[in-house]
Amino acid sequence: MIGLGTGLLNASSVGSSLLMKVNTPANTNSYSISLDGANDYLSQPDGDNIFVDLNRTNWTLSFYVKLASLNSFIFWKGNYFTSNYLTISSSAGGDLKIWGANSGTATISTEWNTNLSADTWYHVVITSSGEGTNRVNTCYVNKELQSANSSTSVASSTALETPTGSDILIVGALSSLVYYEMSIDQVATWDEVLSESEVGEIYDNNPNLSSDSGNYTSASGLQRYFKMDEGSGTSTNDLAGNAFSAMTLVN
Repeated sequence: MIGLGTGLLNASSVGSSLLMKVNTPANTNSYSISLDGANDYLSQPDGDNIFVDLNRTNWTLSFYVKLASLNSFIFWKGNYFTSNYLTISSSAGGDLKIWGANSGTATISTEWNTNLSADTWYHVVITSSGEGTNRVNTCYVNKELQSANSSTSVASSTALETPTGSDILIVGALSSLVYYEMSIDQVATWDEVLSESEVGEIYDNNPNLSSDSGNYTSASGLQRYFKMDEGSGTSTNDLAGNAFSAMTLVN
C-alpha cells in the first residue's frame, strides 16, 4: 500500500511495501517507497521503463536509495539464465556497479569505489556518454564524483537496453527470484549528461526537476521523473509530462 500517512512506522513492522513519511532523505519530499525484502518490488513494463532511456548516446539517471543490506540489486531488467540483462547493484563492500550483457556478451560494466554503508540514505547520479569503447560512465554520490575501480564499457549507443520480450524492469529484486530490503525515492532520467554543478544543485536544494532552477538547467532534457509523493495507492506516476508508465508495487 502506498501512502500510510505520517505515523512512525517501519517496513518490517507492517510487513508490506509503503510510501512513508519518516526516514526520507534530507531536503527531499515527504515520502519514499520502502520494500520489505520478502516478496515485493517495483515494476515497469518492457518497452516503457526508465532503462529505455539508457538506450541513448548520452543519458543521466538519478535516484535516492537506502539499502538494508549492501549486497543488493537495486535495478534489474532481463533474464539472468539467458545472460540478457542490464542492472545497477551494490557489492558486499558497498561499491556501486552498472553492468549488462546481451547473450553473454558484455554491453556495459563499470564499478565505482563508492563504499556505501547500510541503512544510510544516498543520492546517486550515474551519467553516460559516447559509444563503444569510447563510452564514459561517471557516478556521483551525495554530489561527490566517485572514482571507478573498473571500467569495460563496450556497448554502442543502441545496445544498453538489451533485454527484450516480456522482461519487465524490477526495482528491489533479482529477476523476481531474490528480494532485497531497501527504500528508494525520486527516480529521474535525462537524455543528456548533467554537469557536476547540476548534480550539486539537485543534492543541495532539491529543485522541482521539471523546471530550471539555480545551477540546474536541464529541465528540457528530463525524460522521466518519479517523485514518489502520491501519499496513497499502489503506483507512483511520471511527473516529467511525457506520459510514460507508472512504477507499480507488486505483492
